Amino acid sequence: MFKYYVNRWEKYLGGILLFAVTILVFMQVIFRYVLQLPVAWIEEWMLCLFEWLIWLGAITATYEERHVRVELFMKLLPPKAQRFMDFVTDAIWFAFCVGMGYAVWLNVSFVWKKQSTTIVAKIPYWFCTSSVLIGMIGMAIRLIQVVIRKAKNQEIDLRPGEVASENDSF
Repeated sequence: MFKYYVNRWEKYLGGILLFAVTILVFMQVIFRYVLQLPVAWIEEWMLCLFEWLIWLGAITATYEERHVRVELFMKLLPPKAQRFMDFVTDAIWFAFCVGMGYAVWLNVSFVWKKQSTTIVAKIPYWFCTSSVLIGMIGMAIRLIQVVIRKAKNQEIDLRPGEVASENDSF
């Protein structure tokens, strides 16, 4: 049970961030439209936290194999060819994550050296842009886990004691 929850850290952190972003949006609406006092720092924090939320969601979707894929031609192939093509697409995706992760690392380190911050809230840009780096690293790690799971013919367990089916949808 402990392993189940540890293995889904991004889902729980994403839930906390979603709650925080919702509170910030509510505060912004109250301040801007009810009190007629727009607060600029709220918007900057909302955008930065939402960016983290997106990349944590991408990591979760990778683990649960819920990213959008074009499977029209895959379904026409025989089962062995489908497994091979699935491996090839995962390998290409992994290479993309590694390449993009390196490019983002260069960007994050540049922003770190410049000590750039947002205008009002003074949030370090490296904090916001590092969400992409964490997203790429997280997706690469999850892709390795997915390939291993597929090689062992294991199912995805979405909830403790429950097994996913092909009919699971968002």
